[in-house]
Amino acid sequence: MRRQTPREVRNAHSTTRTPLPRRMRMAIMSLFLLSISVMVIIDSKPNYHRTALTGPELRPIESSPWIGGDLCLDFVNTAGSRTRAPAVDRLEAYGDLVRWSRLAGTIDDSIAEELLRLAEAEPASAARVLSRAKALREAIYRVFSARADGRAAEASDLNALSSAAAEAAAHRALAPAGFGFRYVWPREGARLERVLWPIAAAAVELATSDRVTRVKECATANCNWLFVDLSRNRSRRWCQMRECGNRAKQRRYHAREKAGSVADRKNDARAEPGMGRRVQTGTSRDRRAFR
Repeated sequence: MRRQTPREVRNAHSTTRTPLPRRMRMAIMSLFLLSISVMVIIDSKPNYHRTALTGPELRPIESSPWIGGDLCLDFVNTAGSRTRAPAVDRLEAYGDLVRWSRLAGTIDDSIAEELLRLAEAEPASAARVLSRAKALREAIYRVFSARADGRAAEASDLNALSSAAAEAAAHRALAPAGFGFRYVWPREGARLERVLWPIAAAAVELATSDRVTRVKECATANCNWLFVDLSRNRSRRWCQMRECGNRAKQRRYHAREKAGSVADRKNDARAEPGMGRRVQTGTSRDRRAFR
């Protein structure tokens, strides 16, 4: 008896494979369609804390960069591209403020949940606090951007920062910490402004510390992110090397390549004078020949 080849064995198995019963196939298809329907319903469910806005380009708060080296600068960097539209803003709703504060560690889960419930009960107040947060963010940006550029900060921005810090200080208290003390924020009687207090306090502390001389703005045009340069020789120029730094290097490389090709063409033209005229004459003769 002839022995079957591997291909013949595979073909025999494939032809004798029993298909799934019709009812089982219909059940699998029904489960698949049901799962798609559930995903669509969940995705389309309205969310108070993610209300759509128009204007600046909106990005999720979870994508915020944490490269500032200080709490107030990380808050400033929730926005970007301030000098040329479209601007980037990650603060879409009051809930973004709460989520950012939770990621920054200035509030815990219980306070975050309490603030979100309060914001849903008082939407008008939550919207006002969001506007205050954005105004504070831009005042902090202008103060430290001016300092990084060697310019004097505007008195209005300094007053806004001072007022926010004074309000924060009124709610901060000393508490024992080991053999010393530390400042703490109240846990009872949550207020919507609670998320702004640590930011304002951090901005004043940075502005009055020696580290303020190390605050820089990203060298890439229209990035506008701020950071504390902690390098030994203060040589950091970009917010992130893998982002703005690499793009700047690529632009310089292409500029050198372009300049080099232009210089090569000029050198070739000097080395062979009249070459362009001969090529042009030959091209004219070719045109006449084809007429």
